[in-house]
Amino acid sequence: MQLSHRMVKNFCEILSTPDKDEFRQLSEFRNSGIRLSLQRSEGPGQPEGFMVSASSSFRLPFSMEYLFNFFNDKKERAKNLLQWDILAGGNPVSSVAEIPTGTQPGNCISILQPFAPKEINILMLQESSINAHGALITYAPLNLEAVVSVVSGEDTTRVPILPSGFVISGDGSGENRFRASTSSGEGGSGGSILTASFQILVCHGTLRRQLNMESVAAVHTLISSTIQKIKAALNYFD
Repeated sequence: MQLSHRMVKNFCEILSTPDKDEFRQLSEFRNSGIRLSLQRSEGPGQPEGFMVSASSSFRLPFSMEYLFNFFNDKKERAKNLLQWDILAGGNPVSSVAEIPTGTQPGNCISILQPFAPKEINILMLQESSINAHGALITYAPLNLEAVVSVVSGEDTTRVPILPSGFVISGDGSGENRFRASTSSGEGGSGGSILTASFQILVCHGTLRRQLNMESVAAVHTLISSTIQKIKAALNYFD
């Protein structure tokens, strides 16, 4: 649970970091609605190298509960050609373990395993929570050795973790009312604001200018594609 707490803390810090990137003025990224930043990742508990962070917020005509259930649905992570989960790589996902973190259905810490034959040692740590103020789904890849150390109760402060995830909040329409239990339906006509944020480690060691721009462009394309896949999986086309 300590590792999951650190994962969520790191994720929230990335979202609240002041905009210090140099990519806003580039024509290919201007007015795209995606915030991009590049920074060195170093220190205990962080993978060493350079990472690109990409975030975007947009409105969807679904309640917080509906979207929370959607992102927690393991089948949706690899549904036909609409795979939105870039970490699962379009593969089915199964839950290895779950720890409830409250009485609200869906509030839990999970260890997930993508069915990827070539990467059998890669798992995902995920924490999901929802209340009247909003919802949060945060997840990060972990190797099997790190998971074993966590389960064994070893010190996890040096386990490298690079979280991605989603923040869901009401759109202020006044119609999006949180209920005590989640529902499989759309939950009324109220909409939500979805913030998607991904962190990708792009380089170890020295980062050249050309690789810098190539990495940022690749992550920009990745998050743009993921957002479109999410909308398509929800049968929403704006």
